[in-house]
Amino acid sequence: MDVYLTQVLPDVPSRTFVQKLIEAGKVLVNKKIMRANYKVAEGDEISVDLVLPLKDQALVGENIPLDIFYEDECFLIINKPSGLLVHPANEKNVTGTLANALVHHCKSLSDFNEEVRPGIVHRLDRETSGLMVVAKDNRTHAKLAKQFEHHEVKKKYLALVEGHVEFD
Repeated sequence: MDVYLTQVLPDVPSRTFVQKLIEAGKVLVNKKIMRANYKVAEGDEISVDLVLPLKDQALVGENIPLDIFYEDECFLIINKPSGLLVHPANEKNVTGTLANALVHHCKSLSDFNEEVRPGIVHRLDRETSGLMVVAKDNRTHAKLAKQFEHHEVKKKYLALVEGHVEFD
């Protein structure tokens, strides 16, 4: 069922998101909750609630300066500096992240991901700087996530090194 729904629903970002919907009881087949491995059959009536339940702890917005490369009503592109964590990773890193800054800056962000990752379509490692795409709504998030999944987004990486590099 998870594979089928990922293929036929235009506004879902990933198979993982569909699996979370199924686990949360947000997908019914013939008015019954089924597991992700259910084999969809012709004539099945499937209903899907695309909203995941919120976690107990809300992400707190923080006035962290953002280097905004581009912004419109659907998404923004942030130039993430090296050293900035994209989203909280554990109990020790719940503040000072890009996600905290986004919650402060934006009136709305997509909620496809866990609450600690609002609008985050992809990520960069903490020590990596570069452009990141952030979705302001679920429809945009789904479309962007599919573009990343299908390798339609062109990425370029530049590594700055010091000293002698032993490998090509």
